[in-house]
Amino acid sequence: MKKRESTIHVTISNSIYIDFCSEAKILTKNACSSFACPLCSSIACALTRVTGKPVIIKKNSISADRKTMHIYYQILGTIKKVSMPSKPIMRPTGFFLPNLVGLVSATLGSIILAWVGWLTWFDITTWNKDLALIFFGSRTGEAISLGIGVRVIHYLIIGSVLFLSSILLFFRKRKGAHLGD
Repeated sequence: MKKRESTIHVTISNSIYIDFCSEAKILTKNACSSFACPLCSSIACALTRVTGKPVIIKKNSISADRKTMHIYYQILGTIKKVSMPSKPIMRPTGFFLPNLVGLVSATLGSIILAWVGWLTWFDITTWNKDLALIFFGSRTGEAISLGIGVRVIHYLIIGSVLFLSSILLFFRKRKGAHLGD
């Protein structure tokens, strides 16, 4: 390996990739300018890692006796350094539990709201009640009564609070996650 200014000349003798490179050059003209064999590519990667600058394969040739490869690499400009945090960013250990609580509360709120919606629809279609009577009227003596002593409006409020609080918590977490990036 020899370096002259921004060009590095690598000479490889008796490589197992010589047959691969020579066949690729016969089948496709300028194959090494489009892509390189694994050996040339791995050397380019190593040079990039060592110099800290981008490297391209400038020229690749094989000797007439097919025993020696000559590869010329060109070192390009500098790469802008990116600062990495000293410690990897990890999620808190209790990350799963708040998500589970939010999911359960959203599910319960949805179920309660669906039940209130079904009950309201049933009362409108079967009993011919209006919304004011459904939400503020008594349910005693009706066949639909399930032994629930609380008015439907209480369940509407409970379901709404559960569902909306879990949705707001979810969007707050999402917004906070983007601020940390």
